[in-house]
Formats: sequence, structure tokens, C-alpha cells
Amino acid sequence: STEVHQEEDLYLSIIVQCRNDDYGGNMLLRLNRMIATASKLLQSAELPSEIIIVEWNPPRGEPPVHEVIEREPETDLVKVRVIRVPTSVHMSSPHHKAHPIFEHTAENVAFRRARGRFILKTNIDNILSPDTVFFMARRQLREDVVYRATYAEYDVTVPETEGMNSGDLLAWLFSRSDLITNVNLQLKELAEKYPEDTAVCLDGHEKSASDAPQRPFYWAGSGDFV
Repeated sequence: STEVHQEEDLYLSIIVQCRNDDYGGNMLLRLNRMIATASKLLQSAELPSEIIIVEWNPPRGEPPVHEVIEREPETDLVKVRVIRVPTSVHMSSPHHKAHPIFEHTAENVAFRRARGRFILKTNIDNILSPDTVFFMARRQLREDVVYRATYAEYDVTVPETEGMNSGDLLAWLFSRSDLITNVNLQLKELAEKYPEDTAVCLDGHEKSASDAPQRPFYWAGSGDFV
């Protein structure tokens, strides 16, 4: 780990994995925007958290991730840790020549080292919504429940967003009428299919999970809370 912090009462650990190979294009921009926006929202919500970045099988000739990530100013409640898994570990795994990164293995590295009471597994190009952070800030998450967050695709690398700070980027993104319309349509469909889950999002837990009717898991999510 590139940073060592004293043990503290962290509510949430956000886990992502990557390598500095520009996978998908604008990889560092997407990573730094995720760090900045998540840190800003969690700090505003006064939610002590950490972001763990697992750097798997670092490519030769590229700077390590801890040297190229950017910290959001005045976000002391949100720690950022980088765990570097060397190429030698990657090469000891079957099929290492076919895949430069084993995403789920990398995530397990972070799971074992997370210090938060709850864990959110996500990706470097996901930006949390203010409503998602508000839901977590209630501090009503339960240890016997798996929470899933749906997502909406939206391009935030357009020229209009170039140079935006985290606050301006969040304001710009969540004021896009087409994004909001798409999200509302998804929410309407999901609310009809999973009414109990909708009630939890709006009002929190009011009864035990065993009292709710059993329904199939909703898998179309980009985040898992454990």
C-alpha cells in the first residue's frame, strides 16, 4: 500500500481495480474523476470512508498509479489507498498471458484489506450520484443485506467538461435532462418490479429482511454493497 493510516472508524470502503494501460481511453481522466467526485460527495455527507485502488500487473514503462492519481482538496474524511500487485503474482496465475488483469482476483485483494464497515465494489469510470451518497449517509445499511445500485450510461468526456472541477462536473452531469429522463424511466420500471426495494431507498429499513417477500436478485447493477 502506498499510504498507511491509523485504524479508524470508517463506514465505507470503495473498491476499484485498474492498471495504467489506458484501457478504454482516457483511463486516468476517468479514474481521477471518480476519485474526485466520490471524495467530494462523501466529505459533504460527513461519511468517513476510504477508496482502495488495486493496481494489478503494472505495465512496464508507465508510472505507477499512486504517482498519477489526484486528490480532491479538503476531503480529509476520505482516505485513498493504492495496493500494487506485481507482475510476478499475475504470472503465477493460469491464463495470465490471455488476460493482463484479473478483475475479481484484484477486488478480492482489496476485500481482504478493506477497513470500512461496508464495502462498495465499483469501476473507475462510475460516478456516484448525490442520491446514492445521501442514502448511505443515513448510516442505515444493514450487515445482513446485499445492496445493488443500478446505473445509467452517459459520456462525461465530451469537450464541454474539459477542465471542470468535481463540483462543476457533478452539477453538469446531474442537470442533463436526457440523463434524468432515462434514469426516471429505469426507476419507474424497477419500482413496479421491486416495490419493497424502492421503499427502502426512500424511507430506509422499517422491517426485517425476513418479513419481505422473496424475489429474484436484480443483477443489472454497477455497484455491490457488502
